[in-house]
Order: sequence, then structure tokens, then C-alpha cells
Amino acid sequence: MFLDQTGSDVDLVIKVPGALTNAERESAKRLFESHGFNGPLRVAKVRSDDERVFVLPDGVLSTLHDAHGLQCALVGVLRRKVLIVGDSPAWSEHTEPFA
Repeated sequence: MFLDQTGSDVDLVIKVPGALTNAERESAKRLFESHGFNGPLRVAKVRSDDERVFVLPDGVLSTLHDAHGLQCALVGVLRRKVLIVGDSPAWSEHTEPFA
């Protein structure tokens, strides 16, 4: 419980986004395409719905046009924390298609 500006008790409510909409998914795909990646997208299996970790094929991350700008744009479109990483053997069992 927290106090508001008047000193009254208030409950803190944190809204976690629900499942991604088709429009959000398509926007994310278009953003990757506009930054130079046209392949299938994979995401890490995460425990929280308020984040997405995009796992790109090995060597692709360094070829993106403005990877940081892409990350920032994805945060705005998906309303979640976003991380973009390159693939490695450690990710092999921990990713799934971004469908």
C-alpha cells in the first residue's frame, strides 16, 4: 500500500500487457524488415509477458541498420521491454517462432 499526494492509502496496480495482437506482431516484423532483416523471427521463451527477447541468426545482428533504433521502436510498438541478441548454441532449446 502507498500514500497518494493527499496522504490517503492507495493500492499500487501494475498493468502487464496481455498477449500481442496481430497488428503488433506485423508491426514488429515490418520494423525488422525496414532495419535489414527479412528472415523468420524467433524469440526466447520468457517467464514474463512484459518482455521480448528476439534471437537473430548468427551474424545478422551486426548487419542491422541501427539496431538500437530498432530496439527503441520495438519497445514503443510492443509496449514491452525488448532485447535483441545474436543466436548461439545456448539459445537452441530456449527459443520459439515469433508467430
